[in-house]
Amino acid sequence: MLTRLRESVRPLAEALGRSLSKIGISPNALTVAGLVFSILTPVAAILFNPWSSLALMILSAAFDFLDGAVAKATGNISKKGAFLDSFSDRVADAAYILTLKLLGIDWVPAFLFVITAFLISYARARGEALGLKMEGVGLMERGDRIIAIGAALILLCMGYVRIATIIVWVSIALCIITIIHRVAYIVSGTEQ
Repeated sequence: MLTRLRESVRPLAEALGRSLSKIGISPNALTVAGLVFSILTPVAAILFNPWSSLALMILSAAFDFLDGAVAKATGNISKKGAFLDSFSDRVADAAYILTLKLLGIDWVPAFLFVITAFLISYARARGEALGLKMEGVGLMERGDRIIAIGAALILLCMGYVRIATIIVWVSIALCIITIIHRVAYIVSGTEQ
């Protein structure tokens, strides 16, 4: 769903990417920084407070957004960087959802959210490996999931566990719809 928004933000992302590349920041350094912040998100939920988790999640997501911008601005797009980015995204997804669990979401919806998020990413990876363009296929791409997790995390910070839980269940339902959409898209795109 955020694919259209991504297009409108692209000029800003490219400008930020050029600025960061001029001061010598590499895309992989941003990816690793985002990975570290994502791992610290559930740690902060245990050791500090929910708001610190939210701040770390926002930082992690910002670095994840910027690594691609710098890679495109510098032309520094590599297989190693693509793998590192994808791997870091999966770790971040798990860390963010673990944070939701630590702050009050029951284990069943947390577990289902992780599984459905990973299946969406797996379907994209397999579809792209088969030569299909997967960006924009489905309702709950990674950016959409980050927004849903962020909204649930804000509500948990404010003590609204029930409303946060509803957001998680709705997100799971949308993830399942996305999985079905992607599987159908891949199957129809590879029929021969």
